[in-house]
Amino acid sequence: MTPSSPPALPLGRITVGLAILALVIAGVLAGQAVQDAKSGEVRVVTIAPRAPRHRTSTETLAEALDRCRLAGPSGADEPACRSAWAQSRNHFFSHPTAEISDE
Repeated sequence: MTPSSPPALPLGRITVGLAILALVIAGVLAGQAVQDAKSGEVRVVTIAPRAPRHRTSTETLAEALDRCRLAGPSGADEPACRSAWAQSRNHFFSHPTAEISDE
């Protein structure tokens, strides 16, 4: 008997195509990075927090909490933010009383 070699794993056309596609995408992205580095342009995106404002009657509690969260430390002094946080705490920690029946 002659020793047989292990069977080769067949690579399908789809696998080869996906590998080539991945290499092309990586090349395009690398080319863009080099081009950006050559231009010396630095792109910085910043999002400034919005100034806190008083909660309107149409603003939901979630919207008020988001606004206060984005306000950062200045939101701690806002009465509207304190009210929204208090409502959120009450909602989160309040548990309905269970009714026990004797049946």
